[in-house]
Amino acid sequence: MKVFVTGACGQLGFDVVSELVSRGMEAAAADILPEAGDLPERASYVQLDITDPDAVLAALEQYRPDAVIHCAAWTAVDAAEDPENRERVFAINAGGTRNIASACKAIDCKMLYISTDYVFDGQGEEPRDPDSRNYAPLNVYGASKLAGEEAVSGTLQRFFIVRTAWAFGKKGQNFVRTMLKLGKTLPEIRVVNDQIGTPTYTFDLAKLLVDMVQTEQYGFYHATNEGGFISWYEFACEIMRLAGLPTKIVSVTSKEYGLSKAQRPSNSRLDKSKLVYKGFAPLPEWEDALKRYLDEIGETVNNKTHGITDEKGTPYTTAKKESAKMPIQVLKPKFHIDECLQEIRECLEKGWTGMGFKTVEFENAWKKYTGHRNAYYLNSNTAGLHLAVKILKMTNNWADGDEIITTPITFVSSNHAILYENMNAVFADVDEYLCLDPDDVERKITERTKAVMFVGYGGRVGKLEQIIQLCRRKGLKLILDAAHMSGTKVHGVCPGTWDGVDVSVYSFQAVKNLPTGDSGMICFADDKNDQLARQLAWLGINKDTYARSNQGTYKWKYDVDYLGYKYNGNAIMAAIALVQLKYLDEDNMRRREIVSMYDHGFEGNKNIRIIKAPYADECSFHIYELAVPDREGLLSYLASHDIYCGVHYRDNTEYKLYQYAFGTCPHAQEISQHLITMPLHMWLTDEEVNTIIKTVNKYYE
Repeated sequence: MKVFVTGACGQLGFDVVSELVSRGMEAAAADILPEAGDLPERASYVQLDITDPDAVLAALEQYRPDAVIHCAAWTAVDAAEDPENRERVFAINAGGTRNIASACKAIDCKMLYISTDYVFDGQGEEPRDPDSRNYAPLNVYGASKLAGEEAVSGTLQRFFIVRTAWAFGKKGQNFVRTMLKLGKTLPEIRVVNDQIGTPTYTFDLAKLLVDMVQTEQYGFYHATNEGGFISWYEFACEIMRLAGLPTKIVSVTSKEYGLSKAQRPSNSRLDKSKLVYKGFAPLPEWEDALKRYLDEIGETVNNKTHGITDEKGTPYTTAKKESAKMPIQVLKPKFHIDECLQEIRECLEKGWTGMGFKTVEFENAWKKYTGHRNAYYLNSNTAGLHLAVKILKMTNNWADGDEIITTPITFVSSNHAILYENMNAVFADVDEYLCLDPDDVERKITERTKAVMFVGYGGRVGKLEQIIQLCRRKGLKLILDAAHMSGTKVHGVCPGTWDGVDVSVYSFQAVKNLPTGDSGMICFADDKNDQLARQLAWLGINKDTYARSNQGTYKWKYDVDYLGYKYNGNAIMAAIALVQLKYLDEDNMRRREIVSMYDHGFEGNKNIRIIKAPYADECSFHIYELAVPDREGLLSYLASHDIYCGVHYRDNTEYKLYQYAFGTCPHAQEISQHLITMPLHMWLTDEEVNTIIKTVNKYYE
C-alpha cells in the first residue's frame, strides 16, 4: 500500500511516516519545508504548499497513493486569534484540506483527516460522540478545523475523520516539553484544573491511523490514549513526577489563569468506544504513553535526577523513585501463570489449539462446578447472547418485530443480541440492585413480548426469583446474561440452573472473575437447544472438527443445515479457563472481603450510596459501585492520588441506537449519572483498600 502523508515534519506526521516505513509500506512524505530533515530515508519526500491546489493535484497525480493521511495544519491556537493570521489559518486548515480532498477525489483515493475536539463547544461533562454534529467551535482554530472536516465530508465518500486532543510527540513543541522547560527554570508553575480531557501520544496514534487507513471502515472517529479523563493540572503533576522535577504545580481555574488569547474548551472528553466497535485496538493508557515518551527523549528520573532532594534533604535516587507505590487500577486480572502455561503446552504438544480437546474438558468441568445440564464453550459472551436469542426465536416461531424486555444498565452486547435477530429491545427500569425491576417489567409486557433478558449486574442475583415467577405466569422465555455471575450462588446453588431459566450465558473475558483472553459459555436447559447452539456456532455444520478426527480416522463427510456463525471457543483459551476455575471460589471469597471493607468504610458517609447485593455472602461481586454526587470531580481527585476508578456502563437509552427509549427508565437514567466503579481485583491489598476508602471520604469532607 502506498500512503501520502502531509505535514510529515510535524510531530504526528513524522510518527505516521516512521510507522509506515517500519511496516515496509511505501510512504510519500510531504511538508512545506525545503528539506526532509530526519525523516526516514526510505520515505520519498516532496516539498508541498497545500494551499496551492495545482501543486497538490500534481503531487498526488505523480505519486498515485492508495490513501492520504492529512496531518498538515496550523496548530498555533493563540496566534490564530490575531487578525493578521486568520486568513492564513483558514487558507491552511480549510482551503488546504479542501485541496487535498479534491485531489483525492480526482485520483480516486481514500483520505484520512486529523481534526480536533475544538470543533465542539467544550461545555458540559459528557464525552462527545464522534458522530455528533453539535458543532460550536470557541475559537478561530476550531472553526478552521471544522471547515476542513466539512470540506472532506462534502467532497469524498471514502474518508476517515479522526479527532484527537492534547497531542504530544517527539517532534515539535507540545505541553509536555513546555512543562519540562518551565520545570527546570521556575520554582512554581500555575496550571489550569478545569479543562478536562485525555492526552495523546502521537507515536501511539500513528499506529492506529496506519491500521485504520488499510480498512474500509470510513466515518468519524475519536482517538486519544486510554486511562481516563484528567485536567491539565493533573497531567502537569505526572510530568513533573516522572521527570523528577521539584517544581511546585499550582492548581488554578481558567479564569484565574487568564493569559490565553483563544478561549479553550473546558470539556475535551471524547467518546472513543466507536474504535472498538469498528474493530480497532484502543490506544494504551496515557500514563504508560507519557513514561515511554519521556524515556524516548531522555527526561525520566531514571535518566536524570536534577539534584532533587526529599523533604529531609536527602538526595533523590532512582531506587527511591522505583520503590514508589504503583497506581491502583480499577480492574486487573490475576493469572496463575505457570499452571496456565502448562495447560497451554499440552495443546501445543498435541497440535490441537482450536475447537475440541481443552474446550471439551472445560465444558465438563463447568457443568460439574455449576450443576448445568448443558454447557457449550464459545469465543465470547456476546456470541452466546446472540445464539440464545436466535435459537429461542427459531424454536418458538417468534417473528421479526417481537419484543424482548431488557435492562438499560448493561454492556451494549446484551441489547445488541436482540437487535441482531430483528427483534425489539424494550427497556424496563432497574431496582436498588441495578437489576431488572419486576414491577416495571410487568408494566412493559405487551402482546408481542416473548422473553425477558435478565442481567445479573455485578454478580448480583437481584430479584431473579420474582422475574422467574412473572415469566412463568405470562408464558415468557427467560435469558440470563450471567456475564458477571461466575461463582455467584444462592444457598449453594448456581442461579443459572434454577427451574424457569431457559438459557444462561457466562463471560470469561480478560477482566472477569474467571479471566481468559476472551471467551464465554452458553448453557441451555433444553438438550435440543444445546445441540442447535453447537451447530450454529460452527457455521451450521453438523459435525465439529474434533468429533470428525477423534476416533483415529478423519470422518470428513458432513452436512450444513443452517447459515451459522464462527462462534466456537478454542483450546488455548479453555486451557487458561481450566486453571482459573480451580481458584474461582477462593478469588470470589477475597472479593467479598474487599466489598465488606468498602461497605464498612463508606456506610457512614451521607454523600455515598452503596449498591447492595442480596445473598451478599455468596455473590461473585465482579464490580463494586457507589452512587455519588460530583462523580467527575471524585474521579479526577482519585486519579490525582494514583487511584484509577471508572464508569462501567451508561444508560443504554442515551446511545443513539437506543434513543427511542430515552426517558422510559427514569431510575436508570438518574443513577447512571452518579455511578462510579471502585477498584476490585485480586491484586488489591488491605492497605490499598483502606487508602481508597480514606481518599474517597476525604473528598466529601
